[in-house]
Amino acid sequence: MTERHRFLWLDLETTGLDPHAPGALILEWAAVLADDAPGGTLEPVAQYASAVHLPDMPAVRARCDLAVQDMHTRSGLWADCADPKRSASLADGEACLLSLVPPRGLVHLAGASVHFDLAWLRVHMPALAKRVHHRVLDVSALWLAQQTWGPPVEGAPRGGHRALADILTTLDDARRLRAAMGWELKGTDR
Repeated sequence: MTERHRFLWLDLETTGLDPHAPGALILEWAAVLADDAPGGTLEPVAQYASAVHLPDMPAVRARCDLAVQDMHTRSGLWADCADPKRSASLADGEACLLSLVPPRGLVHLAGASVHFDLAWLRVHMPALAKRVHHRVLDVSALWLAQQTWGPPVEGAPRGGHRALADILTTLDDARRLRAAMGWELKGTDR
């Protein structure tokens, strides 16, 4: 990561809400490096994503809540997890993500409700979790603050429950919120 990349923008799709639940699994991950340094455009510079290969996908799917089954069926995620050509192992995903963070020091995660993703990393990608700072940039918290204390901003948080699309949407949301908060033009002379 360089000065242009202050955060690792991350999103996970999972089998439920509790990373400690029996049979809980990460189904998909996506990470984006963006021009997110002070004064940056927040435009993606590099992006990485993969569904997690599940040879026993029908059994995994059957253990999930019906809402989760339906959500990932509509998004096409179950099909991607079952197809070895469109998915990779979770270990390969963690290795890819580890290659994006500096070998020394900690990286800050950014995303929407990214505390959720950090909890899953701690259980299912512990090597990466050890290289992640406890402070995160949570765009959904910025939305809540803006809706509570600021003037109205067009749009609202949204997501399609596919990791890469959700991160790109979150970056768009961050750009709009940053502009609404008057932070858009601030440069590196803080």
